[in-house]
Amino acid sequence: MGIYDVLMEHRSYRNWKDTPVEEEKIEKLLDVYRHAPSSVGMFTSSVIRVKNPEIKRQISEVCNQEYVANAPEIFVFLVDLHRNKRLYDELTDDNKFTPTMNYFMQGFTDAVIGTQTIECLAEEMGLGCVYLGSILNDYDRIIEILDLPKLTFPVIGLAFGYPNPELIPMKKPKIENHSRVFTDKYKLFDSYKDELKDFSDKLTSYKYLGTDTYSNDFFTNVVNFYSMTNEKREKFFEAVKKQGFSVDV
Repeated sequence: MGIYDVLMEHRSYRNWKDTPVEEEKIEKLLDVYRHAPSSVGMFTSSVIRVKNPEIKRQISEVCNQEYVANAPEIFVFLVDLHRNKRLYDELTDDNKFTPTMNYFMQGFTDAVIGTQTIECLAEEMGLGCVYLGSILNDYDRIIEILDLPKLTFPVIGLAFGYPNPELIPMKKPKIENHSRVFTDKYKLFDSYKDELKDFSDKLTSYKYLGTDTYSNDFFTNVVNFYSMTNEKREKFFEAVKKQGFSVDV
């Protein structure tokens, strides 16, 4: 398939064959990561390929998702100013290097772009992927597990492998573009409930992992999601500051 068709068939895979991903494919995935855009050419992201089963298990506990431990491949993408700070210190002794929030966000964006680049090629290769935003359930623990130095920070994980043909997930319905793609100015709607009703109705038929049917529509999901808080994630910038970045909290 062409890249358009590949991306239009995107879905999140959480069950894989035991078949390992060939090293030739891993090398190509890492090649496209290397060639992904980087803000100002500073290359302030890095990736850790997790191969150790025990480390996978520990990450799965942070994610609170057992299937993560069974993923043939896990990549964890990082903000990484550590490398450039060390280089700067080798080149000069002026102490002007300040790891500001601006630089953190450049690295964060680089990491996300790199993740998406790898994921797109992985799907084109016939691999099934799922993003692991859940590594941020406990970023302090991820920092400990991966032995991350100062001026690095975990951003997102990607688990992937060859899909289990007996557990192919449905394509999840998406909000139509007319509700989220605008021209020149942001478009306001008189009633978002009316605007999103068709999408919400479609979501009720979506089956998670091809088994259990969603019991909630999008409206219920919005109310449930935004009426609760994750205390650990609310302290995100405190953790970023602990890693050496200059962040006001």
